Amino acid sequence: NDFTMLINHLKELYSYYEVEKITGCSYEMLSASIDVCHRYDSEDVVVFKRLLQRELPKVVRHIICNELFSKYVTSDIGAFSQELYMGVEHLREVWDAGHEIGLHGYDHVWLGYLSREEQKINISSSLAFFKNNELCGENWTICYPHGNFNNDTLEIVKYLGGAVGVTTVPEYPHLTEYSSLELPRRNTNDYPQG
Repeated sequence: NDFTMLINHLKELYSYYEVEKITGCSYEMLSASIDVCHRYDSEDVVVFKRLLQRELPKVVRHIICNELFSKYVTSDIGAFSQELYMGVEHLREVWDAGHEIGLHGYDHVWLGYLSREEQKINISSSLAFFKNNELCGENWTICYPHGNFNNDTLEIVKYLGGAVGVTTVPEYPHLTEYSSLELPRRNTNDYPQG
């Protein structure tokens, strides 16, 4: 409930793990370089998320996320995940009911920030998981994690046989105006509540 305390803890960990030596940027410099425009989150929340999602080096992100999660949520990540996320058996129910389940990347990372080879591994791993569990057909779909992709992503998805790619662009799709791999979508928050 105290977001200031959480940010201060992140700053302490930034210093403790000497991240400035790795990035060449102080916490303040790195934070200031982040585009804080977001439809739903405050600037502080955006900075916090972006640092832990993509800006900090991967190894450091992993260590800091685990430390923060253990302190503020639980030390039993496995039990928490099982309670919060769908398992294969749940996905099977959705698929068997006739719903499309789109790939969302293997690690839920910002694909456009990865090298072409890293993207190929990430998307291929996600596709292999879906195929091994019979959760997609030949004309599979992807919803880009965080709405993030680049030309490499599009080429890889097309090469691997992806039929539809969904972005986070909040438009009403007129299918003739968009590439099948760059379709916009409306967020549930875009619809009236109640």
